[in-house]
Amino acid sequence: MGDVAILLKSKFNAKETILSNGIVNMISLVGVWLGLNSHGLSDIAKQYILVFVAGNFLYIASDIWKHLFSNKRFFVNVLEMIGLVVGVYIAMGGCDHGH
Repeated sequence: MGDVAILLKSKFNAKETILSNGIVNMISLVGVWLGLNSHGLSDIAKQYILVFVAGNFLYIASDIWKHLFSNKRFFVNVLEMIGLVVGVYIAMGGCDHGH
């Protein structure tokens, strides 16, 4: 949903949005396949791959972060920050409770 919203906001029409999102998802599946079949790689190669992937996620996050608080209304900014904190909490396994 987020990708579609970003593409539509970036002036993509419906056909371009579906095509672009489909291509990105197919590339993601290739990445998953490569990751699942990487058991033959050395530990150093895996470390470099993980650093590359983490760097890409940090780059994307920094781009999103600069737009996160662009709204000048305080209440909306507070809601966005609460959403960010809840999302990080869930991503870190905060709802697991050791089960």
